[in-house]
Amino acid sequence: GKAAVLIVAMLMLGSYNTLNMKLQFQTCAPSSDASALREDGHAGCPVGQTKYNKPWLNTMFMFIGEASLLLAYGVSSRHTVRVVQPDVSSERHLPLAVEIGLTADAAPRPVPLYMFAIPALCDVFGTGLATVGMQYMDSAIWQMLRSSIIIFSALLSVTFLRRRLQPFQWLATFIVFLGLLLVGYASLLDARAASGGSPSSASSQQLFGMALVVGAQLVSAFQMVFEEMLLTGRAKTSAQKVVGMEGVWGGFFMLIILVLMSTLPGNDGGH
Repeated sequence: GKAAVLIVAMLMLGSYNTLNMKLQFQTCAPSSDASALREDGHAGCPVGQTKYNKPWLNTMFMFIGEASLLLAYGVSSRHTVRVVQPDVSSERHLPLAVEIGLTADAAPRPVPLYMFAIPALCDVFGTGLATVGMQYMDSAIWQMLRSSIIIFSALLSVTFLRRRLQPFQWLATFIVFLGLLLVGYASLLDARAASGGSPSSASSQQLFGMALVVGAQLVSAFQMVFEEMLLTGRAKTSAQKVVGMEGVWGGFFMLIILVLMSTLPGNDGGH
């Protein structure tokens, strides 16, 4: 029912997001960088334009969208309180108040706001590094490599959540691992064939991009395990609040990162 709809929506929207980001990185955009104003400016773009290679800026846009969920969380939480909150001062309603956790003794302590900074920081590097890696490979290879999060999530859930996986789950994880090896090896062979059969900078860049994507999935797997602890722990937290607070913290981290990236020297003119 609801879970199936969410899974299908995640697959469809995730695929669209992958293609959309790859299209953005291949699009020429106006630029004031000195390199773009030269006659021999960015390859494939007219003078005054350069490729939109802004993976970290896209990450900032993602966190802005996540933070907007706090509005929906505020509306839904106020509606919930109005619907279920009884008059706890009346002894007649006391059992109901205890049951839904409105009394001081029954209500668990809320999750401190600084705890959301942990998954947000993971999201910064997990999404940011994976998006940087996309610039070095095709979107299809990138999407398949992201399935390595299945392997890391399985291992981390056993380590931190004390979850016991069934033999068929371990078998499925091993099959994913073999598939990733084949995909990565085939991708490197294609890059070598495109360069005339000898190692080249293109194949080295693709290997570097693959390492970024797989490493990013390890960080994202830890983020998912930590989020599950927030959602299912004693002080259960709303999914809207978790995503929204991650957006706030992630936006704060990205402001620092973007300021540093715009001021530090580099071959892109500091931008």
